[in-house]
Amino acid sequence: MHRSIAIWLTAILLLALIACAPATPVPAADPPGALVRLQRAENATSLPGDFTVFGNGSLQLYFDQRGALRKSVPLADLATLQAALNDPGIAALAEAYPATLPAGAGDLLTIYGAQRRMVRYDSRSLDLPPLLQRLVSEVMRLRGRF
Repeated sequence: MHRSIAIWLTAILLLALIACAPATPVPAADPPGALVRLQRAENATSLPGDFTVFGNGSLQLYFDQRGALRKSVPLADLATLQAALNDPGIAALAEAYPATLPAGAGDLLTIYGAQRRMVRYDSRSLDLPPLLQRLVSEVMRLRGRF
């Protein structure tokens, strides 16, 4: 009899724990010190891979699951990117350029920090907003270091 009570109490405790668990998974934390990340579309023919720029001058390039290449640049080389990231228009960038691309298509630019934004865009498009053009140009300039 005591065993059946213990089973019932255990079942009630498990149900209570399940009910308290978050309904959606908690998103992964941003990489510490990351400024921006560019994830190229799977069909990108030039400069493929996921590329992250860090505020300390570190650059990281990932190719699928093969690992990462790392490189450092002088902080002065980040000045133009930092200026673009500090542009007040960045707050509305994702809203100003809504992604109408199917999931998995186009490139994805993630801007980290207090102004965290994710913008999916077609790199072949001729009508990107000037700020997005500026950001992508600076990220691709740094990406070209590899």
